Amino acid sequence: MHASSGAALKFNNRKYLATVSAILLICLAGCLKRDDLGKVENANLVWPQSPEPARIRFVAAYGTPRDLGVRNGLIDFILGRKQTVRIQKPVDVAPLENGSVAVADLSGSVFLLNPETRVFRHQWKAVDGPLVSPVAVAPAPNGGVYLVDSQIGAVILYDTDLTPVRIVANCFQRPAGISVMESTGDIFVADALAGHVVRLDSMGTPVDTIGSYGDGEAQFNTPTHVWLQGDELLVTDSYHFRISRYSLEGDYLSSFGKPGQVPGSFARPKGVAADGAGNVYVVDALFDNVQIFDPDGQLLLFFGNSGGLAAGEFSLPNGLSIDDNNMIYVADTYHGRIQVFESLSVNSGNLTGSEE
Repeated sequence: MHASSGAALKFNNRKYLATVSAILLICLAGCLKRDDLGKVENANLVWPQSPEPARIRFVAAYGTPRDLGVRNGLIDFILGRKQTVRIQKPVDVAPLENGSVAVADLSGSVFLLNPETRVFRHQWKAVDGPLVSPVAVAPAPNGGVYLVDSQIGAVILYDTDLTPVRIVANCFQRPAGISVMESTGDIFVADALAGHVVRLDSMGTPVDTIGSYGDGEAQFNTPTHVWLQGDELLVTDSYHFRISRYSLEGDYLSSFGKPGQVPGSFARPKGVAADGAGNVYVVDALFDNVQIFDPDGQLLLFFGNSGGLAAGEFSLPNGLSIDDNNMIYVADTYHGRIQVFESLSVNSGNLTGSEE
């Protein structure tokens, strides 16, 4: 009887160890599986296609913690717990100096992700209640984040941990895009409903308005996105189907664009940004692409197209940003992800022709 008990005990121990080993192997296999959006399996995806010189290269896409390499622990796996927090409807993106990327998500959150440190953080709170309609983000001093909520009608400051600090300004009818002057901390906010851009000082006090509502050359019909380019301000004038340039003092300089269904025209212009060579990038949500223009407004190139979840395919993209290294970040709204691209030839200022 004792011998049988000992044999049974040894058998049970072996069975237990085999079960644990199997669980560990399954978990390890799951950890090694690379089926996330962030993998760079399309590192050779470029625009334009060969034999033309490559100008834009796909780098990565991020929508979930897994895309940053964050994996569930063993206990989570055993209990069947899954990561449920993910980017859902990103409408704007802003790279920060510390390598993080801030994302405004229309579902009611602001996200902070860092591919290097594998940080994936989100916040749904404003200051005195929940976020309602986050539409734009921009870097704030000391590594914080400015967030625009169009329904609350305010610019909100968050610290580096995405803890809400204070309402910076709430002098808007329906705020949309935001851009911050690095040298002074002045904040430029497109007020889509009011039809102008509000300039605030670093404390959030209004100091000027740029443009006005109307159909004149220097007027706006629903300004939605803004970008500071040196001593000029680029504004997406959505329902005039154009990009307008203003001095920082509010003087109208020029504009380019027209409605149409062919490259070089706009159907639903959204995010706008400029690279180090002065080329202007414009997201078109209906075309599902990014068009690149030279400083005079002449079309150079476009990249991206409609389709599934493959790299470089968009579904109603919105926000756009370019960092100091000429990395291009696009809010791929209805795919629930941020796509990242690299400009390969920006230093030449020539995205269309032969190498220099």
